[in-house]
Amino acid sequence: SLTLIGGFNRAWGLPLPQRHALAPGSVFVFEVAGPLPATLAAKLAALEDAGIGEQRGDGCGRVAVNWQQRPALTYTVSTLAYATQEALLPEADQPLARSLGERILRAELEIALAERIHARSLANREAIRNSLLNRLRSAARARLAELQQLPPAEAAALTLADATKPFLQPLHELVDGLERPAAEQLQRARFWSSRKGEQTRLSAWLRTRLTQVDQLWVDENLGGTPMLELGGVKVTAPPIWLVEYTLRLIDGVLAQAARTPRQTPAQDQTHKQAQG
Repeated sequence: SLTLIGGFNRAWGLPLPQRHALAPGSVFVFEVAGPLPATLAAKLAALEDAGIGEQRGDGCGRVAVNWQQRPALTYTVSTLAYATQEALLPEADQPLARSLGERILRAELEIALAERIHARSLANREAIRNSLLNRLRSAARARLAELQQLPPAEAAALTLADATKPFLQPLHELVDGLERPAAEQLQRARFWSSRKGEQTRLSAWLRTRLTQVDQLWVDENLGGTPMLELGGVKVTAPPIWLVEYTLRLIDGVLAQAARTPRQTPAQDQTHKQAQG
């Protein structure tokens, strides 16, 4: 049977000419009376090596002569039982596997973090000023910078309680200690989550994230603690990641709020109707 071959030349920025060709798997039968002459056998062998026709450099023109000479194919179901055993990495390679696993988890969490930040937007932009948002962001980013300065081994060894006190408690105290005008702004501000389809007070969300750190993976629908296994090496997100991604999520949500344009009353009413 026939088929069309073509393609696209990126260098030219143009499609390649469409040409007719024999479809892959096409079979032609030729009969030879008597034994196959040696000269013909040599020519056929050369065709198998070099191919035939055009665009052989693109994989076209491959031929096989007398590839299957048996009159029929048969198979036998094996009765041998093979022991299945998980391939385990040598102990010397396990640190590399653990490092690779952490990079994979990090890459997945980066995607999830960006999705959850962009899924939130302020429902009432006029309720809170950028000065307050930036003040909270500065506090979160300062704690995050301190956390990232820790040696990796020391950070990985911290328990959740040990990591929460120096890196999240100061931000929690800042939120609880805001003066009345700033506290009222934070109380009035609400953001819309397209993932959950609901509005949440910014003040309540901040306090939840700062006090229920261990619930981050569950609350953000990540299916529990991120983990994977490579060659028998189990890699699990350490407790310090809960603190780090809590700070990064808070910073990202506040930054998203600060970038939200202020709406006119008519736009705000339209936004509320769309959410309702």
